[in-house]
Amino acid sequence: MARPVRAYLGIRYATAGRWERPRPVRTDAPVRATVPGDTCPQSTKWQPADLQSEDCLFINVWTPAGGGRGRLRPVMVFLHGGAFVLGSGSNPVYDGRNLAARGDVVLVSLNYRLGALGFLAGGDGEDQLEGNYGLRDQQVALQWVQTNIRAFGGDPDAVTVFGESAGAMSVGAHLVAPTSQALFRAAIMESNPYGIPFKSAGESRVVRRSFDLASERCLTGALTCLRALPFGRVVEIEASAVASAIPLLLEGLAGLLTWTPVVDGELLPIQPSAAAVRKPVIAGTNTDEGPLFAGGFRSLPDWEYHLALRFLFGGGAPDQILARARYAGGEGQDVEALGRVIGDALFTCANRRVLGNARVSDAFGYEFALLPSYAVWPPGWPMAAACQPARGKVCHTFELPFVFGNAVAVLPAPPGTVLPETRFTPAEQKLSGLMTDYWAAFAHRARPDGPGLPDWPPFGDGVRLVFGRDLSRTRDDAAHCDMWNGLAVGRDR
Repeated sequence: MARPVRAYLGIRYATAGRWERPRPVRTDAPVRATVPGDTCPQSTKWQPADLQSEDCLFINVWTPAGGGRGRLRPVMVFLHGGAFVLGSGSNPVYDGRNLAARGDVVLVSLNYRLGALGFLAGGDGEDQLEGNYGLRDQQVALQWVQTNIRAFGGDPDAVTVFGESAGAMSVGAHLVAPTSQALFRAAIMESNPYGIPFKSAGESRVVRRSFDLASERCLTGALTCLRALPFGRVVEIEASAVASAIPLLLEGLAGLLTWTPVVDGELLPIQPSAAAVRKPVIAGTNTDEGPLFAGGFRSLPDWEYHLALRFLFGGGAPDQILARARYAGGEGQDVEALGRVIGDALFTCANRRVLGNARVSDAFGYEFALLPSYAVWPPGWPMAAACQPARGKVCHTFELPFVFGNAVAVLPAPPGTVLPETRFTPAEQKLSGLMTDYWAAFAHRARPDGPGLPDWPPFGDGVRLVFGRDLSRTRDDAAHCDMWNGLAVGRDR
């Protein structure tokens, strides 16, 4: 019988005016915590408008019922992904009951501000914005955990922060943010695209100008005008600004994500990919990270592929890249080749470099290599066509159901689409249990080891653990990390 778990949903941890720092919420009054709070504003493709609000800074907590005579459990705080423009801590795939129960941990998920509302920066004088509002939301949520988690049976001195994709990028940011260091003990990063740098101050000003121009009504960028717009209009403008930020293409990899944190010299003093990790960490990637991002191209002529390489990696890089058979493309294979470039350069090799620069012995790498039996990305989303089970790719996000023990899709089905019932096969259930046990062991001991768990060697000798039908090990020889490291992918420009 599964251990019973208590869920506390929709607890407000902060309030914030538009483009203002979050203010912690402190109250001794009882709160009703039975349903998730509103999600932060984002495209209605992903979340219905009636479930969105700018009043969205909520936390969810799952804690095993009962317990041990005052014994405090370790805490795992999850930061969701979504390219910094979509998602919430209440996505069904992140439901924390299974991980909390099996791992004997207190699980916390949360919302943070997204898109322009969370990361718009730049401007001049009274109209200047500092940005990083979404990161500051996360930081205040971690402070809330320090103050309140004992009431849920959690140990504030044993907090592991973990996240996937943009959530993993956020974890990487907190690993280098001076004011975050006292808020957690260890970190797990699932599919952090360390090869994509955060914005510089100059790049954030370009995005701000594009946003102001796209607003039409607020061409001067006056904050009084921008703050008066309905949040739905702000979401529309942020999408238009992405299309109009053409100068960012000249910044290479930094232009791949418009709404990212900015290296501001205060909250973020350095690019996370350029810093030495100084806390116990697990960092890993999936076998085929790139196809989801290359999936927007049904076909890609050779000249466009070669031009994309030039924009992303610099003028001399394409010759080096195309000389490797893995990336040569041609004969209708350019989309596949671009997917391999994205996966190897931005994910696999960038993570290997960060793990190799860790200043702690407790740094562990992994590769998730099991092809799920069901559609983790629902059919009907065009960008996910390459990530349907029949295509045989172990895509971005595929590890999430296994970590949380929830055999569900990572996004709702497109309107008019009915999804079949999903469940793990016995082999998948076994792997999910193993990953949950490793993640929870890391939360308990800051090392992924414990009774019954196969040995997971530290990354010091360059080996990553592979989660497939059976456990194995890899040195990622096929990814050509020698070349990508030489091109300084993702580091300070």
